[in-house]
Amino acid sequence: MILLSYAILFLVTLLTCSLGAVAIMAYNSRRQKTRTDDRPLIGSGAVVDKQLSPKGAVIVRGELWNAFSLHGQNIPSQTNVIVVGVRGHILMVDYFRD
Repeated sequence: MILLSYAILFLVTLLTCSLGAVAIMAYNSRRQKTRTDDRPLIGSGAVVDKQLSPKGAVIVRGELWNAFSLHGQNIPSQTNVIVVGVRGHILMVDYFRD
């Protein structure tokens, strides 16, 4: 009977520690920023969604991104632009030239 009590206590302790570890990993993963390689976006065409003056938003590959114009100029919405750089999660864009 005592052996069964120790076995149950061991299982409860193991389960509690496992759940604690999972909770800590989930908490830490929510605090970290997403790490993506945004370099493939450079050179991609985009459309200005919210006027850049010089900050605004653009749509690239169907995704909405915060952006700013490379030279600080105002760029109206619905203008085609090209992604020329990335700073963190903000795109630098310039007028699209054929």
